[in-house]
Amino acid sequence: MSDRMQLLENAYQEITKYNTEQRIKREGAYQYESDPIFMLWQRGQATEQEWLDAVAAVKTKYPYKEYV
Repeated sequence: MSDRMQLLENAYQEITKYNTEQRIKREGAYQYESDPIFMLWQRGQATEQEWLDAVAAVKTKYPYKEYV
């Protein structure tokens, strides 16, 4: 494998690992931060926008890296 290909492979693996860690963090954050608001929205005790804002906040808090 050429040096360039090795660098690309290493970068791919690093991004994949990072994104996996972020996905796990997001799952926990959704459970504790946005899912309760979703249930409140379903019962008419919160707005859809409050729930969407909570989801967006989790995504901002735990962003994914993009493969370039």
